[in-house]
Amino acid sequence: PSLPQAQIAAVLEAVAPLTLLGDAGPVSRGRAVYTDGPAGIAAMYTTSGSTGEPKIVALPHRAILFDIGRQTNDLCLGPDDRFDSLFSSAFSASLATIFGALLNGAELHHRDPRHQLTDLHDWLADRCITISTMTVSMLRHVCMAKRTRPGCPGLRLLSASGEALKARDVEAFRSVFGPSCVLQNAMASTETRTYAQYFVRASEAVESPVPIGWPVAGKIVTLVDESGAPVPQGGEGEIVVRSRYIALGYANDARRTAEKFEPQPDGTVEYRTGDRGRFRADGCLVFLGRTDSQAKIRGHRIELGAVAQAIEAHPAVRNSAVVKGEDAAGNDRLVAYVAPVEGAAVPETSLREFLRERLPAYAVPSSFVFLPELPLNANFKVDLRRLPAPPAPAAGPAVPPSGSTLDVLREIWKEVLQRSDFTDRDRFEELGGDSLGAVRVLVAIGERLGCNLPADYIRRYPSLRELADCVDHVSKEGHRPDASVVLQPGGDGCPFFFVAGMSGSVGDYHSVAAGLAGQHPAYGLIPASTDLQGTPVSVESMAARYAAEVRRIVPAGGRVILVGYSFGGTIAFEVARQLRTTGDIDPLPVVIDMPALNAPGHSRRSARRKMLDALRNLPARAAYEASHFDSRKFLLRARGNLDRIRRALRGRPAAAELDPRIYCGQQALPEAWQAFLNAMYRAMLAYVPARYEGAMLLLRTQVPTLWRTTDPQMSWQNLVAGGVDVRPIPGVHGDCLSEAYASEVTRALRDCAARFDAGKS
Repeated sequence: PSLPQAQIAAVLEAVAPLTLLGDAGPVSRGRAVYTDGPAGIAAMYTTSGSTGEPKIVALPHRAILFDIGRQTNDLCLGPDDRFDSLFSSAFSASLATIFGALLNGAELHHRDPRHQLTDLHDWLADRCITISTMTVSMLRHVCMAKRTRPGCPGLRLLSASGEALKARDVEAFRSVFGPSCVLQNAMASTETRTYAQYFVRASEAVESPVPIGWPVAGKIVTLVDESGAPVPQGGEGEIVVRSRYIALGYANDARRTAEKFEPQPDGTVEYRTGDRGRFRADGCLVFLGRTDSQAKIRGHRIELGAVAQAIEAHPAVRNSAVVKGEDAAGNDRLVAYVAPVEGAAVPETSLREFLRERLPAYAVPSSFVFLPELPLNANFKVDLRRLPAPPAPAAGPAVPPSGSTLDVLREIWKEVLQRSDFTDRDRFEELGGDSLGAVRVLVAIGERLGCNLPADYIRRYPSLRELADCVDHVSKEGHRPDASVVLQPGGDGCPFFFVAGMSGSVGDYHSVAAGLAGQHPAYGLIPASTDLQGTPVSVESMAARYAAEVRRIVPAGGRVILVGYSFGGTIAFEVARQLRTTGDIDPLPVVIDMPALNAPGHSRRSARRKMLDALRNLPARAAYEASHFDSRKFLLRARGNLDRIRRALRGRPAAAELDPRIYCGQQALPEAWQAFLNAMYRAMLAYVPARYEGAMLLLRTQVPTLWRTTDPQMSWQNLVAGGVDVRPIPGVHGDCLSEAYASEVTRALRDCAARFDAGKS
C-alpha cells in the first residue's frame, strides 16, 4: 500500500487477478490460475518494482515446500525454535520464516517492518529468538546500535542475505553475538528460492566479500558465458540454477518466461539468474555482482536503468546514469549522475521530490552528482568507468570535545550522508537520508553526546538546527523532550510558545522565532511519541499536556503568548482556554490563518455556499498560482479539490482521512506518516471549542484559500469574550511562515507582545 498508485496499478495489470476485492465489491478482472497439486501456483511475488513493468513470479507448492524441508534439515529446525519475522509479507523471503516456523511447530514472532532498528537487538533478546533471518543492512545496524544487554543467549543461527556480506560484517557479528551463534550467508532469488549457502565458522578468517557457498540440496548450479556455453574451471560467468523446485515462470508473461526459464528433458528447469560468479577450487561459489543493470539496495532489487529513466522524465534533465556505490560504513547506496538541459538548473531538493512521486523510497538515489556532460564511450553509451567519484565531505577541522552540539551533529550528518553541502535548515530526508541513515545518526548522537533519543526524532526534528535544539534541551533541562523544545533562548519579555500543528513539527516557526532574538524566549510545543503512532488523539488531550508543560516552564502568575499556525492555532486556542480556566497563568492565543471549526452558534455552510465562496476566491488564488506555478503540485491539488467538490455536491460527509494531494501536494505519503496525519485530521474535525474568557489575535493571510468564508473573524468572534483582533499578513496559507514573509509575522507578534506586556488587550 505504500507504493505510488501508478506502481500498484501496474502490478494489478500484470497479475490480471480473477477477482479484485475493493470498496466497490468484487470486480471481475482477469482469468483463473491453476492452484491445485504440487505444480499449482501457491504464491505470486512481484520483482523489479521500481521499473513500472513488474515481473510477477509464480511459485508452485512444491518449490516452497521443498525449500522448507531442505531448510529444516540443513538448520536442524524443530518445535523448540523461536523464529523472528522481520520482513514485509510482500517480500518473498518471508516464506522461509513464516512456514519454516509453522510447518515445524515452532513459534513465530512478528515485528512490524516499519519499526526502527535501534532496539531490534533487545527485541531479539526479549523474545528469546533462536533463528533470525535478516538482510545484511539490518545486520549492520543491529550490530551498530546501542544495546541494553550483551548478546542474545538463545540465538543459535542468524541467516543474512540480500546483499554482499563483507569481512567487517562478520567481525561486527562476532563482537555482538559471540561464538555460540552461527552466521549463514544465503544466496537466493524470488525465482529460485535459496540455491547456495555458506556457514561462517566461529574462528576462521573469511574473504571479503564472503563466499555464497555451496549449492543446496535439490539445486544444481553452473556458470555460463554470454552465449550460454559452460565456462572453464576457475572462470567467471552467469549463475544458472537447474532444479524441479523453482518458479514456474512469470505470470501472464510468456516472452520473459521463455527468456529466463528453459525446460530440460529430465523434468527440471534451468533459470538464468543474472548473477555473476566463479567457483573456487573447492567448489565454493563466489558472488561477483549482476550481469545486467539490477542492483540490490538494503535487500530491494532495483533496476538502475529504470531509476535513470525516472530522473530523465524531469523536464530540466537531459540524461542521467545511476550506479551502485558504497558509503563510508560499507552500506550500498544509489548514486545518480545528472546532466541538466543546457541553461537549466536542477535543484536537488526539487528533483528528490519529483522522484518520490514516481519511485519507491528505497529507489530514490542517496547522492546526486551534477555534470555538464556524461562521459561516453566509443559506442556513444555512457561510460560508467569514467564517471567521477561522488564528492567526499569537505575535510574540516576536527570537532573538539567541547564543540557545540550543532558542530558535532554537522560532523555526524557529513559522515552519514557522505556530503557537506547542506545548511542548518536543510532537512535530513531531502539530503538523501533514509530510515537506516536515521538510525546511524541516533546511534552516533548517543555515543558522542550521551543523549539517547527515541527512534522517531529524525522525523520530528528533520533539520540540523531543530535536532541540535532538541539535543541541547534534553541534555541541559534533564527531561524527555516529549512536550517542548527551545526555539530561541533569552530575552526578558513574556515567553512565546509555538504549537505544532498537523505535521507534528515546529520547524515552520524557526524563521519567525529567530526574529524574536534578544527580546522573548521562544519554545515549541510538540506531540508525544505515542501521538505519532497514528493512535486516536483529541485536541483536548494534546492541549492538556501542553498546558502542563507551560506551567512547568513559566512560574505561576506569569504571562505567555501561544502561537499556532493552521491546526496548531486550534490547539493553541484550547491550551489558552485551559490555562485561563485554572487561572494560574495569563495566556494570549495567536491564531494564524485558521477558522474556528464547529464553533457553537455558527451555522454550517451549505454546499451551495461553499461553492460560491470557492468561486469568489478563485481569481485571487489563480493569480497567485500563476506567479508561483508548480505544475505537478497544481495538478495534484486540483484533482484533490475536484474530488472534494464532488463529495460536497453529492451531499456526502467530509472525508475522514487527510488528502495528501490538497494539504501536501503529494500523491501519497508513507503509511505511518499518513496514519499520524489522519489521526490529527480526525481530532481537528471532532473538536468543538468552548467559550474563552479573554482576547485573541488572528493573523489572516491576504491571499485566501479556495474555501475561505467572507467572515473576517473566521467565526472566532462567537467564542472569544474579550474580542478578536484581526491583522492581515502577506502570502497564502501554505507559505505565510516562509523566510519571504516571516519578518511580517514577527513584526505583528512583537507588536502584540508589547501591548500584552503593557497590560493592554
